[in-house]
Amino acid sequence: MTAKGSGSSTRAPSSSVHHDDEGHVPTPPTARGGDPASAWTRSALPRLARAASAALTAVSLVTLAVSASLLGVGSGALRHVDPQAGAALVFPVAESAATVVGILASLALAAAACPGLTTRWSPPRRGAQAAGGVVVALGTWLGHAVSRALSTGYTDTPCRYDGCWPSTPQTLAAAAPTVLLGVAMVVVACLPWPWAVRRWAPVLTWVVLLGVQRALWEPVLLPLFVGPPP
Repeated sequence: MTAKGSGSSTRAPSSSVHHDDEGHVPTPPTARGGDPASAWTRSALPRLARAASAALTAVSLVTLAVSASLLGVGSGALRHVDPQAGAALVFPVAESAATVVGILASLALAAAACPGLTTRWSPPRRGAQAAGGVVVALGTWLGHAVSRALSTGYTDTPCRYDGCWPSTPQTLAAAAPTVLLGVAMVVVACLPWPWAVRRWAPVLTWVVLLGVQRALWEPVLLPLFVGPPP
C-alpha cells in the first residue's frame, strides 16, 4: 500500500544552469584553457626571451670585433718601437686613458655577454661563446696587422735592422693577452662548467694577463725591442 497525505512530495531538482539567448550553455573560462591574457603571456615570454638573447649575442659579437680591432690598431695601448730608421724611436700611446679604459671595458662586458641570456626559456649557447672567441682572436690580430702595415709598409724609409726588428715580436707581445682571451673563450665553451664560471673565467684570465703585460712592458720588453735583435 502507498501512504497518502504524508505531507511530503517528490520534486525534480531545479537546474541552476543559465542559457544564453539562443538556448546554448556557455563554456566556462576554465574549459576554454584559462585566462586568455595568461595564455598569451605563457606563449609570448619564451619568444621574447629568445629574441632578447639572440639580440644580446649579436650586439656582443659586433662589440667584440670593433673593440678587439681598435685595441690592435692602437698596439694594445702600449708605447711601441718604430722599426724604421730616421723616425722617433719610441712611439707614445696615441689614445687617451679614457678611450683605452672604454675599449677594455667594452671588450670585457661583450665577452661575458656573448653567450646570451640565462633564462628558463633561453639558456646560454656554447656556440655563441666559441664564435665570440674566434672574433676576438681574429679581430685583435687583424688590428695589429693593420697597425704594423701602416707603420712599415707605406713609406720608403728603410728599417733599422733586417726583418724590421722588432716588428714581429713586438706585435706578438702586444696582441698576446687578447688573442689568448679568444682562445680561452673557445676552450671554456666546451667545458661542462656552470655558466657563471664560463662567462667570467676567460675575462678574469685576460685581466690577469693584461696586468702581467703592463708590468713587464716598460722595464723588460720595451728595452729589448729598442736594442738590436738577439
